[in-house]
Amino acid sequence: MKHPFPASASRLLPEYQHVAVGDLICDGPGYASYFRVLRVDPVHAVVYRSIRHPRRGSPIDITNPASSQRSEQQLREAGTYIDFTWALVLNELPGHRARLLVRTRANYSPPAIKVLSLPLGLFDATYGVAMLRAIARRAEGATSAGT
Repeated sequence: MKHPFPASASRLLPEYQHVAVGDLICDGPGYASYFRVLRVDPVHAVVYRSIRHPRRGSPIDITNPASSQRSEQQLREAGTYIDFTWALVLNELPGHRARLLVRTRANYSPPAIKVLSLPLGLFDATYGVAMLRAIARRAEGATSAGT
């Protein structure tokens, strides 16, 4: 059986290093979940935002810019969604080093589903640690390769 997601690259891929405000980044099959790029400060920071239902995805047509806006509006009107951001900020340190900071924020609607914040927070923390380790491996590999 073919896995629905391709394996992550083992190195930094130059063709994926340029994102722009408004770009959509897939976070599930068929763009059922996705992140929209809110801010890009090359070499320093990127901020992503996602509005999604807490249990099910809402696939969109990425060739139609109105599709994601319509999906987000439907979620807001239905009143059950999680609206969250991920900010990844790179701070330079002495000795040609850097520290990557990750900050997440979330709003829940209706407020009663905030009870999901603990299990979702644990999932995000687990996923976040794995993501940071993978980023470190790629970045350290690029540094040792001289790229």
